[in-house]
Amino acid sequence: MKIRALEGDWEKVQEIISTYPKIKAHLENPKPDRSGHDWMAGRLCMEGGITDARMIYQIILNNPQGKAKDRKNPQRYIEDIVCKCFIQNHPIPLPKK
Repeated sequence: MKIRALEGDWEKVQEIISTYPKIKAHLENPKPDRSGHDWMAGRLCMEGGITDARMIYQIILNNPQGKAKDRKNPQRYIEDIVCKCFIQNHPIPLPKK
């Protein structure tokens, strides 16, 4: 899955985050496990009803407590988290034998 951010996305996402107290509080509170912090940000988005992959991407990318920006390939790191969040929230049914 390739997720492309659009110009101005982060400003829109910030407005939306302000209406989700759990996500906002999570982003403002540091945790020792920074990759777990990114994962939880994605999960909180899905649980709160934010299912736009670009929005979740922006939230993880701009997570001040996360480690996406420290990665050599932040896009791949974030795409992996977003994909796993979608799979966990909407598992793909296995074919019946």
